[in-house]
This record gives sequence, structure tokens and C-alpha cells, in this order.
Amino acid sequence: MTTGSILIRPKSIKVGLASNGSDAYEWFGIRSIRWEDVSPWVHIDIPAGPMLHQHIKSPHVEGTIEVTDLSAMYTALYTTTINNDGGSNHSAIEVGTARKYPVRYCHLYLIDQNNNVIEYSLKDFRVNRIGVDRIELGRETRYIIYFTCDIIEKV
Repeated sequence: MTTGSILIRPKSIKVGLASNGSDAYEWFGIRSIRWEDVSPWVHIDIPAGPMLHQHIKSPHVEGTIEVTDLSAMYTALYTTTINNDGGSNHSAIEVGTARKYPVRYCHLYLIDQNNNVIEYSLKDFRVNRIGVDRIELGRETRYIIYFTCDIIEKV
């Protein structure tokens, strides 16, 4: 039995229109990344009867990205062009309107135990909200990006 790579740490996230250098921004300074898929099943309890399973929610992935570099986060999410639908260049979060758009190209780069880079693609990555962790004396403040996407697959 062979085991897969043991992922050790995040390297970067690339967001933009495509993987080209001018069409994507490579976002460094990622502290941690977490994700989990969401069950599409809703359990309906029937008094004195069997539980029903209804498939009514769309399956997707929810996760968080934790960073300490506010400037890099701002560049990645607020100023990098991520789609140009309808002739307008959009970023993941539009300043002033707070509208959030799906990111056309979003790839995670993680480092494994052998120092190899493992690449994952996030399909239809979208920022839900951004929060600030505790601001404490003598510690770096962490910014938490809550996101959803349709699927995460290894490239």
C-alpha cells in the first residue's frame, strides 16, 4: 500500500484570469488553508416515522484562508482582475459596491513532506466574507477569508 503526499504547509495561491504571469497574481503569506465539502442532504424528521433524506442543497466546498499580510490580501481580492464578463474587469470583491464575483482562475500550491509543490484547482472560487481574528498586543493579526467553491481537484 502506498501513501500519498503528506501536505506540510501552504506555498501560495494564484488568482486571476489565467495562469499567465500578467493575467494572475501569486498571493504569498498564506498562514493556513482549510476546507470541507458540504452535504447536500437535509434530514427531515417524521414524528413516529422514518427519517427522510432530501437532496435539496447544492453540493459545494466551504473553507477558510488565514493570512497576516493585509496588503497582499487586498491586492489578491480587491485589485486583481479575475473575470471580464460583460466587458467589465471585475475583482473578487468590488470596492465601493461590496459585490463578490466568482474567480475564473484560482489554484492552491501546497508543499508536501518531500518539498514537492502540489497544485489544486478551485472551481468557481467565491469569497463569502472576510473577518479579523483577535487583535492582541505583541502578536500578528490574522485575517480570515471565508470562501466557497464547487470543487477542489488536484492538477
